[in-house]
Amino acid sequence: MPAWGVATWQHRYCFCGTPLLRADRLEVAAGEMTRELMRQGAALFLGFDSLVDGGPARGALHAAIEAEGGEELWVDAYERAAVQRRAAAHDYPTMKAKHRQELGRKRRRLEDELGAALETTDQAADPSPILSSSGAGRNS
Repeated sequence: MPAWGVATWQHRYCFCGTPLLRADRLEVAAGEMTRELMRQGAALFLGFDSLVDGGPARGALHAAIEAEGGEELWVDAYERAAVQRRAAAHDYPTMKAKHRQELGRKRRRLEDELGAALETTDQAADPSPILSSSGAGRNS
C-alpha cells in the first residue's frame, strides 16, 4: 500500500544519519524539525536512516515525535564499528622503535622551525572551543 512520507537521504559512504541539532536548544530544534517535516505534503511517516540510538539528539527526536502524536517504528537496526578512545595513553600498544624515532625526528624539526619547544596538552574533555589567533574559527 503506497504511503506519502518524508525520509532523510545520505550518501552511501555516510555512516551516521543523526541530524545536527544545537545542543543548547535541542528540544526546540527537534520539535521544529519534526513539525516541519510532518507538514511536508501531509506525510504519513518520517524516515530517519542510520539514526544513532541513544544520545541527546535521539531522545529529543523521540520526544518530539510523541508530542506531535506520532508513533515510532523501527524497521532495521544494526551495530556499526566505532573507534573508542582509551582511558589512558599507556593502554595503547607500544609502537615500534623505528616509528618512535621518526616521530621524534619530526618533533625536533618542528621545534627548529618554531624556534621553541613544543608543549602538548590534552583538551579532549574540554567542551569549550579553542579559538585561533585571529579569534575566529576552531582548531581541532
